[in-house]
Amino acid sequence: MPLFHYRALRPSGGEIAGELDALDAHDAAQRLQAVGNYPIEITLPETGARLARRLAPSRRTVSARDRILFTRQLATLLGAGVALDRALALIAAAPGAKRRAQLGDELLAAINRGESLSAACRAHPALPAHYAMVIGAGEARGDIAGALARLADVLERGRETSRALGGALSYPASVLVVACLSISFLFAFVVPQF
Repeated sequence: MPLFHYRALRPSGGEIAGELDALDAHDAAQRLQAVGNYPIEITLPETGARLARRLAPSRRTVSARDRILFTRQLATLLGAGVALDRALALIAAAPGAKRRAQLGDELLAAINRGESLSAACRAHPALPAHYAMVIGAGEARGDIAGALARLADVLERGRETSRALGGALSYPASVLVVACLSISFLFAFVVPQF
């Protein structure tokens, strides 16, 4: 029998976590409920290959610009009343946007497997953790399009802030480099002459 990790609530309200041998996740939930606990999460421990793949740096990175455009496109399509799977298929079929199309295709495959959009985003290595959290909140409210629009705004502001910060730090960095070169020249050529 596989070993499942679980988190559950006691009847008193306290949270417990542990491991449990069970046939499947449903059997594990029944065993927890039989002793009076309320399961919150039941997962299989990650195998070595899955853990290594999750911890390894992803080659499928999506640039900040592509992530913003993908989010904005998905928000617009969902806001216009297009179904989620159709919207992802339209983004995946868009010409000239290889990374966005690949992201849309991978999320569409997860949606077709029965996962929620937030779970699919959480599992995708090219998307940050807060991306899935905001979408999960939108799913809970029943307004995924609004959550995606707000997320696109946040991503745009973050990109503008990082650009401004990079621009603000470029001058002090260049002054530091010139100062180091000048001091190196002085110590290498001028000081030995004295």
